[in-house]
Amino acid sequence: MILQTQKIKRFIVNSKRIGNYFSKNKTDLSDFDYRYHRLFNGQKSSTGIIDYFMTLDVEFKETYELAQQLLIALQHKNSPAYQSLIQTKKPFVSSQHKR
Repeated sequence: MILQTQKIKRFIVNSKRIGNYFSKNKTDLSDFDYRYHRLFNGQKSSTGIIDYFMTLDVEFKETYELAQQLLIALQHKNSPAYQSLIQTKKPFVSSQHKR
């Protein structure tokens, strides 16, 4: 499981094109705009790429969902929600994001 997580992280870091999808708000991702990606040997939507990576690893899924919740709280300037998300203990969130 750890090896698989390391491969995912290395791939995301090396691929700027796919890495950009993870920093976007979930609502900004397209489910209809398909583009060719070498990783998938074909076309895939940005939502499809996120869904694919979330099926590979529980830690990645939990970290991505927490990051999305934090992003939404910041966009809505909801300080109490942001603080509660930071203080909540989540066992599967990446140790790099717990700092």
